[in-house]
Amino acid sequence: MSNAPENSPNRPVSSRHWWRIGIAITAALVLMVLVLGPLLISRANRILRAKAAQTLRNRFDSEVEIRELQLSVFPRLQLTAKGVVMRYQGRRDIPPLISIDHLEAEGGMVGLLSVQPHVQSIRLQGLAIHVPHRSAEEKARAKSNGRKSGAAPYASVVVEKIVADGAHLEILPGGPGKDPLVFDIHALDMREVSLDRPAQFTARLSNPKPRGEIETAGLFGPWQASSPGDTPLNAKYTFSDADLSTFKGIGGWLTSKGKFQGVLERIEVDGETDTPDFYLSISGNRMPLHTQFHSIVDGTNGNTWLLPVHAKLQGSSFDAKGGVVRVVGAKGRDITLDVLMPAGRLEDLLRLAVKSEQPIITGAIRFKTRLELPPGDVDVIEKLRLQGEFSIQNAHFTSVDVRERLRGLSRRAQGAPTDETAGSSVSNMNGQFRLRGGVASFSDLTFELEGAAIRLAGNYSLRSEKLEFYGAMRMDAKISQATTGFKAFLLKAVDPFFSDGKHGALIPIKITGTRSAPAFGLDLSRKGPKPI
Repeated sequence: MSNAPENSPNRPVSSRHWWRIGIAITAALVLMVLVLGPLLISRANRILRAKAAQTLRNRFDSEVEIRELQLSVFPRLQLTAKGVVMRYQGRRDIPPLISIDHLEAEGGMVGLLSVQPHVQSIRLQGLAIHVPHRSAEEKARAKSNGRKSGAAPYASVVVEKIVADGAHLEILPGGPGKDPLVFDIHALDMREVSLDRPAQFTARLSNPKPRGEIETAGLFGPWQASSPGDTPLNAKYTFSDADLSTFKGIGGWLTSKGKFQGVLERIEVDGETDTPDFYLSISGNRMPLHTQFHSIVDGTNGNTWLLPVHAKLQGSSFDAKGGVVRVVGAKGRDITLDVLMPAGRLEDLLRLAVKSEQPIITGAIRFKTRLELPPGDVDVIEKLRLQGEFSIQNAHFTSVDVRERLRGLSRRAQGAPTDETAGSSVSNMNGQFRLRGGVASFSDLTFELEGAAIRLAGNYSLRSEKLEFYGAMRMDAKISQATTGFKAFLLKAVDPFFSDGKHGALIPIKITGTRSAPAFGLDLSRKGPKPI
């Protein structure tokens, strides 16, 4: 049997020939990839950038700019974007809603092609969010327009993890001349992020005043595209190692924990603080201070309302309510509180404000005051303003010398100057006061002992501890009955001049000197208040 010709169509192709054909086809494919690949990728990136911008525009109701976007598919699906800027409703009169310096996203084809697309992770650098304020009328109009449009809900992409370091969040104020509410976030980690559901988050940030670290974790969202300020949040927080000496005139290390909830424009906070070593620099005496509070933070102007604060200083409890409000034309905020202490200890307050470790007087105190602390980089004592009234029961002086002086005064006022069993140093006090510039002014200070009642008006300087009081003392006894012997005989002649019109004596007095060395004498100028 003869062999078929070499070029016969029935002749089988050798394996070498197939191998050569395979190489040629492979080479042609490689050449096509090398020539057409960059063109296809470039076109795909342009299409993807336009598609991404359109998607973000719809999701965030914003004009979107993406300076650069690149997609790679090997070895994993990766997307890189730079210069992402979203301007809320195209507005250029306010900062961008969201801006991102650099974005890196990773995912798999299976996740992206699923019913609800998934992206494995996104890492952000230079993230800044500026939440615009919208009036009630604008919000109502946006909701109405949303209902009329009848847009079908979209299948939102789920991002399994978003990491952003060095993020910046500002809630813009509701009008000109107001400060934004600012949060500088060192580390932010969000999980299962989608625009149609809340996302879990953890964050760490520093608080500027007082200096300290805040860690928080909870839920954020879903994002409200028509009114970003209405985006909800619900989380717990811890605030540790806050240095109160950031404020001039006070000190101590504060820790706080609690929870907050609401929307970005109105956040309600419930928490408690502990400062085991709270002090005023004017005295330096350290005391434990604990508070529990409920507050509302108004994101449209940064003002905080305390409703109320329950506090305990050493053994004295008090309540306060009021606001921390921005002052137009000043750097900082004004603190205004109504403070009520129904049953405190006088020694706790004196230890806080007076240098001596041992208070000069102890007793049960009840007081209420209006507290104002205006902004300004000066000592707290210099700018603190108080105006109120107080009542002290069973006041007891810790100095033996002062007690003996008061007991002797009480005996003479009763007309029993030599009776060692008579007289008392325990007294009751009432008064109205005002504090300005570190000086306490008393307009009507009454002081009662057995046999005597004293009414005074004057000033006490917290820094110099200087006393300057003038007033009158009414005694049950006459002047001549306050002493014995020949002196008593001589004083009978002046009894009519100091009579209170009844049976005792009314003597104008003054108290000067310092807290540690008071001087008592007659006030011949009669500067004091009206007689008792």
